[in-house]
Amino acid sequence: DVICVLPGSTDTVIAASTIAMDVAGVTVLGFGTGANRPTINYTTATTATCVVSVANCTMINLLFTGGVDALVSPLNVTGADFKLYGCEYRDVTGQCTDFLLTSAGATRMHVKNLRYDGAAAAGTNAAIAIVGGDDITIEDVWMDGNFTVGGIDVRTTATTDLLVKNVCFRTR
Repeated sequence: DVICVLPGSTDTVIAASTIAMDVAGVTVLGFGTGANRPTINYTTATTATCVVSVANCTMINLLFTGGVDALVSPLNVTGADFKLYGCEYRDVTGQCTDFLLTSAGATRMHVKNLRYDGAAAAGTNAAIAIVGGDDITIEDVWMDGNFTVGGIDVRTTATTDLLVKNVCFRTR
């Protein structure tokens, strides 16, 4: 299934799992450019999340915005074969701790053409935090933020066959 999201639309995420991609094989395709792309705005709670818990899900051309300070992990991926293409994250209020957080189940994840615009204030660990998973590819990514750990943080659980290419990091 493909869910087409029109330019200028906004979905507000106010709590954990407000958006749950829990049907395998779904693609969310955003239309529009720049700030007119479909927006997923995280507000109200630091635990507001979009959870991808099943395999073969894809998100294309979406704008994610953090509207609450110390947002923990707004995009949480535990399903295999997740694709994030042509998306952007912007801190709007405060900063997020980790934008994209995985578990060991996020094997074969592919992130391409992601732009991460983090806040200048301290508080962000990483744009992408990888906790396990195999055969992950991160490419053509631009990250700007005040990272405590780094733009990409591989933590706690072993990750094998991680490919990172054409990534630009800027720390404020």
